[in-house]
Amino acid sequence: MTDDTDTFDRERWVRRQSALAEFGRQALMVDDLDALLHEAVVLAAQGLDIDRAKVMEALPGGDKLLMRAGTGWKPGLVGNLVVDAGSRSSGGFTLYTGKPVIAEDIEHEKRFDVPDFLREHGIKSLINVIIQGKGEPFGVLEVDSTKQRSFNQEDVDFLQSYANVLAAAIDRNKTNDALTKLADERAILLRELQHRVKNNLQIITSLLNMQIRRVGSGEVESQLRIIGSRVETLRVVHDNLFQAENIDQIPLPRYLSSLCESLLAFHGVRAEEVTLKFSADDAMAGVDTTVPLGLLINEFFVNSIQHAFPKGQGEIDVRLTREGADRARLVLTDDGPGFDRTAVKGKGTGLQIMDVLALQLGGKLTWDGELWKKNEGAQVVLELPVI
Repeated sequence: MTDDTDTFDRERWVRRQSALAEFGRQALMVDDLDALLHEAVVLAAQGLDIDRAKVMEALPGGDKLLMRAGTGWKPGLVGNLVVDAGSRSSGGFTLYTGKPVIAEDIEHEKRFDVPDFLREHGIKSLINVIIQGKGEPFGVLEVDSTKQRSFNQEDVDFLQSYANVLAAAIDRNKTNDALTKLADERAILLRELQHRVKNNLQIITSLLNMQIRRVGSGEVESQLRIIGSRVETLRVVHDNLFQAENIDQIPLPRYLSSLCESLLAFHGVRAEEVTLKFSADDAMAGVDTTVPLGLLINEFFVNSIQHAFPKGQGEIDVRLTREGADRARLVLTDDGPGFDRTAVKGKGTGLQIMDVLALQLGGKLTWDGELWKKNEGAQVVLELPVI
């Protein structure tokens, strides 16, 4: 008889530990707290061979308990039933003292008042333990039996193990919620900052335009336009950042199209003067790519507008072609007289800036010298990383 009992106890212990280990694994992976609480009460009831269990959550103020999860109860109780958590409540006692409660015969229980819903369900015995995480306790985990039965220390330890895993999962859930809230708040702040930066850049652009009109033509006007177009590029970048849901995934077709049109407008170039041809495959890039990419395109536009179209007529072609999963090829072309890139090496701030920006992008910048030889314009090709 003793051998059979020992075998049964070992099998029960192994079964309980296996179930607890599986629950612990789920607790690390599942973000749905209600689903996890439900799984806990089901497994706790099964582990003690009882068909009813519940998690009673302490409500703000600590004087009430809500049935947050349960199994074996009448429909409508879970999520709605609220009971007192005072000193005459078994759940309240556990909540305040941290000690488990074992009531093997609630009909003759003198320490605590028995809630009506337990009597209505024919509960004879119960055991509960605290769910204590960091800070205030979450509530209590309780198993209720319709048959009078005894509970031992092994039962208490088993139930407390579930409660401890639950407490850790609840703390993790609260931390995740807090981090999500913080991330949302920072995202809102970032968008507000982006909006302000965009507006400030717009103001700077307007001020530069006023200065350009005052100084008229000449070297000063030319330099102001170069500075202004760079500021305008940054404004377009921030405008697209403000519209993007994720600053690490800015759609390049929309961004490049708006940038090209804005640069032409900034320089006062009308559509009948310079034709813009644009095409772009679907691709995205983060802010670390879009800023230097935009500045590089700006330098090409400035060079073309200032030097490629002496008669005020011409064409600029911008093409972005995806090449593989994470690379793209940008080709910028104008149909002006072109120039010998080798002859101006080391000269021309704009060309030097383009070389530096290409290096910053981790790409390769090449110039088509054949077009210049044929007097057919300038072309720059950039290989760059995309998403």
